[in-house]
Amino acid sequence: MRRRRMVATLVMLALGLIALPAAHTGAATIKLSNYWFSKGVGDVCTYGYTQPPGVPDFTVAITLITEGKYMGKYRVGDIRYPDGSTSYTIAFFDTNFFYLYYDKNVTFDPARQIPITQELETMVPNPANPTTGFWYFKKLAKFKVPAGTYYDVLLKIDLDKSFGRNSANNFFGLPSTITYGVTHADWSARHVGTLQDMDFDAMTGMQGNTYVLKSTNAKPWGGTIPALNLLLLD
Repeated sequence: MRRRRMVATLVMLALGLIALPAAHTGAATIKLSNYWFSKGVGDVCTYGYTQPPGVPDFTVAITLITEGKYMGKYRVGDIRYPDGSTSYTIAFFDTNFFYLYYDKNVTFDPARQIPITQELETMVPNPANPTTGFWYFKKLAKFKVPAGTYYDVLLKIDLDKSFGRNSANNFFGLPSTITYGVTHADWSARHVGTLQDMDFDAMTGMQGNTYVLKSTNAKPWGGTIPALNLLLLD
């Protein structure tokens, strides 16, 4: 039974990724603010786990902190994990940088700075783990989740040089020059935020915990006041 379920999971993942190589728009760079940020304070997104099954849905809201050390910063949370634990993020941004103050029980003082402009299809250091971690960005024409079909989507792939290539590298169509293993991926729609979040086993590339967007009040054509994406430095 376990083998049958594993094969089915791989088939579904392969079908979901088959359009990736053809979806690249050719742009040299992108601005994270167009994909990691939605329309503003008050945005609410509800997510559900597709793997493992049976985990309760959870809702993530964006709020503005009005007092204390982080007054004026954004709080994004709470993300729920299959073991029942939760996490949130405190962050801010300007035209050049995204500033991360708190994420998944880790405080950054001074704040971690992430450049807003990032290159496509090029490995860049992961600010949360610059020694062994890398990011790799790809553009997708569209991506479908239970909340709907979204166009102009950014895929962020996490790589770890502590591990060699795994099966997820092939699923994503990564060039053979990338010798590091895929450990995580997330899909974000322009002015909406996270559509899907997926972990991978670093050794094998097998799909792990995965949640998808089920509903949201954020619209791709929404307001002009940006707020933060729901998934940051996984």
